[in-house]
Amino acid sequence: MAKIFGEFDIDERNKLVHTPYGAVVKALSGRATKSASDHFFEQPIQKNTVLLLGLGHNVRGNMYYILNELNQNPRFADYRVYVRSSPENKEVVAGYIKDNNWTRTEQITEPTEYSKILECVNYLITETFFPESWVKKPGQVYINIWHGTPLKKLGLDKNSTNMHTSGEVQKSFISADYMVEPNDAARDSIINAYKVSNLMNAKVIMLGYPRTGGMLQALSEDDGELRKRLAPNGEKLYAYMPTFRDYLSHEEIIAQTKDLLDYLDENLGDDRLLYVNLHHLVKDSLDYSGYRHIKVFPPDIDSYRLLAVTEALISDYSSVFFDYLATRKQIILFCDDYELYVEKRGTYMDLLSFPFDKVRTKEEVLAAIKRGKTYDDEEIHQRICGYDTKDNAARLCALLTENPDLSDYTVCDIKKDDRRRMLVFSESFREGEETKRLYELSDIYDRTKNEIYFSGVKESIDKNRDSAYPLLKQDHVIGVEKKRRLTGKGSSLLLKRKKGWISFRFAMKYLIYDLALAARRYYAGAKFDKVLLYDMESAFRLIILSTMDSERILFITKEIIRQIETEKVSNMKHALLFAAPRANSIYAMDEEVQEKAKKLLASASGVPEIQLLRDASHLKQILEA
Repeated sequence: MAKIFGEFDIDERNKLVHTPYGAVVKALSGRATKSASDHFFEQPIQKNTVLLLGLGHNVRGNMYYILNELNQNPRFADYRVYVRSSPENKEVVAGYIKDNNWTRTEQITEPTEYSKILECVNYLITETFFPESWVKKPGQVYINIWHGTPLKKLGLDKNSTNMHTSGEVQKSFISADYMVEPNDAARDSIINAYKVSNLMNAKVIMLGYPRTGGMLQALSEDDGELRKRLAPNGEKLYAYMPTFRDYLSHEEIIAQTKDLLDYLDENLGDDRLLYVNLHHLVKDSLDYSGYRHIKVFPPDIDSYRLLAVTEALISDYSSVFFDYLATRKQIILFCDDYELYVEKRGTYMDLLSFPFDKVRTKEEVLAAIKRGKTYDDEEIHQRICGYDTKDNAARLCALLTENPDLSDYTVCDIKKDDRRRMLVFSESFREGEETKRLYELSDIYDRTKNEIYFSGVKESIDKNRDSAYPLLKQDHVIGVEKKRRLTGKGSSLLLKRKKGWISFRFAMKYLIYDLALAARRYYAGAKFDKVLLYDMESAFRLIILSTMDSERILFITKEIIRQIETEKVSNMKHALLFAAPRANSIYAMDEEVQEKAKKLLASASGVPEIQLLRDASHLKQILEA
């Protein structure tokens, strides 16, 4: 792990613990609570260990079939498997582990234990994204399988003023070693949606989802016992799995769902049963006790095993219908507000062009159920399900070995271009001259040669949306969290420094490694050609970005000078003295700032000449030089 932060050698950091300085730090810190950063530095990677993080912190769907493979295949006999679960799912997950004899598996519910496991397992798999506390270690192998072929737009493709909140997903994508994609449509939309493809180094493996393979396997097996449980009187089975429409209130969703289910329950007849699986945000808000023909998905049966025994799926805009397409059974899309959905969310494909039954009213839903499948889905089946086989889970798990043979997979490169990557950091994009210049820069810089990633603190941008947008829609943005997530000792030292109890130099001897780790956490070690420390409001964030391994351009603002002139404990002054010698060039925002900065840095060695930033055209020249 040595020198993964450029000039800051991790081995040197670990030696500090055993020096007299380390003993003093330990005494000052007392029994400091261990954090994710402590685990990064201290936990060795455990060979043949796997961590799974499923959608909703559950083990249904993809996780179920991956866990089956890892627990039943002799190839993984000496593996230890951890699965993340939430407190509300603890009993359900425990039941799955027991009922399926997953003896190699342990569920993790406590956040502190989870942060430790994240930093010591050999392999990580998620269908969502890992928390911002996680920093991938050299030697860890991370596979992202996402959670479905998207119809609705994702990430930075959405027309919103929340683009700065996608940093957690972006970082997970940058960290990935493998991106598993079930079809070309999913590959292109998922990877491109978060606008970090040029920063990624993952291999893209074209492979059907484990849950779809499990459904295909279930279709070929004797389903008598399952049917007997789900349809005790031999009824035909149907499934209803809608997505969550975030433009509707909770009450509106429940009212509309109840209206549909009331009608179907009254009219389905005794020879049909409808099993319902609503989005987790609303699933507990309906009372099903009065229904005769409608039931809830049993919590102990995997959803895809249940889907395998149904006659048809009723959905709307949920990606589950792409999975169900693999069965070649009837798909009924209840898209009563499709035009509104497209307006609010945007889509990658035109749902109305699909051959499935598309209905607008509850009466049409019932008619489609009774009519059965009458359309031809051969073309879309080949396009969406071309990589699906019963062995999806086994083929995925084969990647959880040292130096896996990829010759049996379809592997695609992530499309990149040769533009230079520029990171421009503005803490909050607050209203003022600094942000105005960024708007002007966005209008004039050469996008054919340079790619700008604007970045700032999510919580601070939240308060400045009016000035931050539409700038953050015009280019890419990677938002970072306000928390620095220091080690236990680092947090204690920072607190004592803020109170003026210890010197900056004393604190930084240990803290610098925590802050260098924070930089890696922000951007997952992505490589930028230039980093512009443009509008800094936090002393320690100035230090964090000054540790990044790229050409660093420092801008000194009125805010930096104001803090230096008014702060009781001189953190910003020391931060500037730390950052200035590490900058390749320095610019002041106006002449008054320039003169004050020259005086502040006059005695410091190795500081570049402090130049005056004239206007946005000059900023463009600096960026493109």
